Amino acid sequence: MKKVVPFTKTISFRTMIAEITDIEVNHTLALNENHEVVGDILVDGKYKMTDASQIEEEFHYKLPFTIDIDERYNLDNLEIIISDFYFEIINEEDLKINVEIEMDGIEENKLPKLADAGYQKAKEKDIKTVGEQLIKVYQDLIDNKIPTEEK
Repeated sequence: MKKVVPFTKTISFRTMIAEITDIEVNHTLALNENHEVVGDILVDGKYKMTDASQIEEEFHYKLPFTIDIDERYNLDNLEIIISDFYFEIINEEDLKINVEIEMDGIEENKLPKLADAGYQKAKEKDIKTVGEQLIKVYQDLIDNKIPTEEK
């Protein structure tokens, strides 16, 4: 099973941003022992402060990310990738990034099979015993061995 988790973050720059000339997104996301995907979204690139500028400035940001995954899922084959990424400059000082984190290989844990031989035999024996007891009670009622209330 594949799940896509959207992640949006606005990054404030210390200077104006006129143009992003280069941008790259990576991640350090991994599954931990608490059934969480944790790590950082790494955003690196270059930008110009003004449209007329010839000088490019570099930027590097680590954006923390954590998501709990329910214990009902088996994550032995989990693969994590960034499937989509886009950005926009807001107010010439902020960079809004949108990342889609794709988690593939998620499998729902299977419930124990009820057809297990030992369990099934015990269950059949219990059903048979209860059935025999009900038949006995009904027979006793028919034979008037069990007193009933008269109204």
